[in-house]
Amino acid sequence: MSAVGSIAVGLVLLWLLATIAYQDAVLRGALGRLGALKIFPSWSFFAPSPATRDSHIVVRDLLGDGMISAWSPVSFFPTRTPLHVIWHPAKRPRKILRDAAKSIKLTRRNSVSKGVVQCSLPYLMILHYCIAQHSRAANAVARQFAIVETSGREGRRIWISFISEFHRL
Repeated sequence: MSAVGSIAVGLVLLWLLATIAYQDAVLRGALGRLGALKIFPSWSFFAPSPATRDSHIVVRDLLGDGMISAWSPVSFFPTRTPLHVIWHPAKRPRKILRDAAKSIKLTRRNSVSKGVVQCSLPYLMILHYCIAQHSRAANAVARQFAIVETSGREGRRIWISFISEFHRL
């Protein structure tokens, strides 16, 4: 192995050890300045504050005659099977949509203009998903999506977190 290769391997091993150390709260403080560079991931296998709401995306269409269709869910995911404990590729799109929805809520909360949210990548990702992945009536001319959150199984509570504008199809 060349000297450059040995240095590269040494740096990767050093980064791996520092990443492992960064997971401990006490050692995280010692690595504080390096942690500010955001080069160490923070792994949380058990969330300190678990999610208490489920996010859902729903859409409705503006039809050519001016009528508006009913809201319908977009995020259909297959029923989980025992194999999904080992291999569950459908989990990634769900996670991406959930993170995008969370980002839209944060962007809306922190921005002064509605246009900032509509130009954000998470908004455009969800809009594209809603247009590309969900069937529509032949006379639909525009589509609107909403992010809805639910909590609980019995006595389910519902929150409308975000409603988009209508977008031409």
